[in-house]
Order: sequence, then C-alpha cells, then structure tokens
Amino acid sequence: MPRPEKVQFVEDLAAQMSQNEISILVNFTGLTVGAINNLRRQLEAPGGISMQVVKNTLARLACQKVGQEAMIDKLVGPNALILGEDPVTPAKILMDFAKTNPKLEIKGAVLKGRWLDSDRVTALSKLPGLQEMRAQVAGVLAAPMRNLASALAAVPRGLATALSALKDQKEKQAA
Repeated sequence: MPRPEKVQFVEDLAAQMSQNEISILVNFTGLTVGAINNLRRQLEAPGGISMQVVKNTLARLACQKVGQEAMIDKLVGPNALILGEDPVTPAKILMDFAKTNPKLEIKGAVLKGRWLDSDRVTALSKLPGLQEMRAQVAGVLAAPMRNLASALAAVPRGLATALSALKDQKEKQAA
C-alpha cells in the first residue's frame, strides 16, 4: 500500500509535468552540491522553470499519469527533472551550464508528448527564447510604422530642400 505522501508527490509532479511545455531529464552524477545549487539558481532566475531531484519509481508513475511514457526507459540512475513553461530557455541554461560542468548529462526531454534526444535538446537551445521572439515580433510590427513615419517626414523635407534650392537659384539669377 503506497504511503499518502508519496501518492501526493506523484500527483503534484504529474500536475507540474502536464502544466509545463517541456520536461528535461538530466543526470547530475559527479556534480558537487554547490554546482547543483548554482544550476538550480540559474534555472529559477528567469522564472517559470523548476528543478526537482526525483526518485525514479515516483517519476515513472508521474510519467505514466501524464502520458510521457517515452521518458520512462531513461529513468535510470540519479536524475533531476527540469520543468519549464518556455521550452527554449531551460535548454539554453542547461547547455551553458554543461560547457563549464561537463559531468552534467542531458539525457533528453519530452516536448508536447514527443521524446527529444540530447542532440535535439542542443538544437532547441540554439533557437531564440520566448523573450527574444517577442522582441523580434515587436520589431517586425514596428517596422511598417517606422517606415511610414519616415516616408511622411520625407515629403516636407524634400519640399523644403526643393524650395531652398529654388531660392538659391533665384538669388544667383538676381545677382
């Protein structure tokens, strides 16, 4: 008979997994406690990302509950589960962290029910993040307005230039 606190933990983990876009599985064997805490701080800084060290049996139950069976076979050894609302940001943070801490192994991720191996997580980390994409969209939306304002300002500027040239020409003819 399962203990109530474990049942509640599986329920909570399953709810978190279903609410987030991506679940990244990492092996942290060989990392110091300080390095793990540093990684946790880096992940929590942008917001919307959490890191949990989970027991494999409980993680398997949560994966079954939310339909992320692709991850079940990879739940071997000491694992941490990184959950994020934005799929790109946690991948970027993990890849940057792995550059200075090569013992961190990114096993893969589940993105919208599909398993991504570590190579695909690396490719995902090279995409622009949510904030970057928002800035790009804002720039694309602002460009036509900026061009229109520039075009509207060019008409009076061109007229002023033409009038100034006409004035200079008349002055030269008068002299």
